[in-house]
Amino acid sequence: MKLIQLLIVIAIVGPAAFWSSDKQANSIWHIKGSLSEACSCSVPCTCNFGELPSPHPYCYSMYSYKIDKGHHGDVPLDGLKFGSMDARYGRMLYIDERANEAQRAALAQIAEPLLGLKDPVRFYPGQSMAHIGTRYVEIAQESDEKGNHLKLGSDREFRAEYIMGRDGKTPVVVKNNTTWAIDDAIKGKTSL
Repeated sequence: MKLIQLLIVIAIVGPAAFWSSDKQANSIWHIKGSLSEACSCSVPCTCNFGELPSPHPYCYSMYSYKIDKGHHGDVPLDGLKFGSMDARYGRMLYIDERANEAQRAALAQIAEPLLGLKDPVRFYPGQSMAHIGTRYVEIAQESDEKGNHLKLGSDREFRAEYIMGRDGKTPVVVKNNTTWAIDDAIKGKTSL
C-alpha cells in the first residue's frame, strides 16, 4: 500500500547524534545513525526552515531512526530502529520487533522527547499529533548514494531518489535545519 501518492521526502543520511537525560536511573542515552523521512510538504519541506507546512495546512510524515551505535543507560541499542507515522488522527510509534523488552522500553523512552510523544505539538504550531499507540514491527531502512527506502511493517513504505545538485553527482543538502536535531539533511522525492 502506498503511503501517500506524490509524497515528498526529506532524507537524512549520515551521522546523527542525540543526547538527553532525565531524573530516572540509567536515563543517559546516546544514539548515532541515520534518519529517513518523507512528508506531505513540497520540496523543500518548509517546516525545515521554521515555516508552516506547505502547500497544505498540515505536514503528515513517516520516518525512522536507524541506530548504528547507541545505548540507553546500560541497555545496548546497536542495529535497532524506531520511527513514527504522523497522520490526521495522530502519531503511531513503531519500534523494531527484534528489540527485547529492555530495548523496547529504552527506545520508547528515547522516542518520547525526540518525537514529541508527550507534547502533541511537535515542530509546527497549530498541528497537534497525539500519540495514538505503539507497534512492534519489522523496520526496513536502507540508503545509498542515490536514495533511500523505508518500510514500517508490511504496508507503510516509501522509496526516494535524492535531488542531485548542480554537478549532477552530489545530493542537495540542507545544513542546520530547524526541525530535526541533525547536521545534514539530504533532499529527495519519493516514487512510492
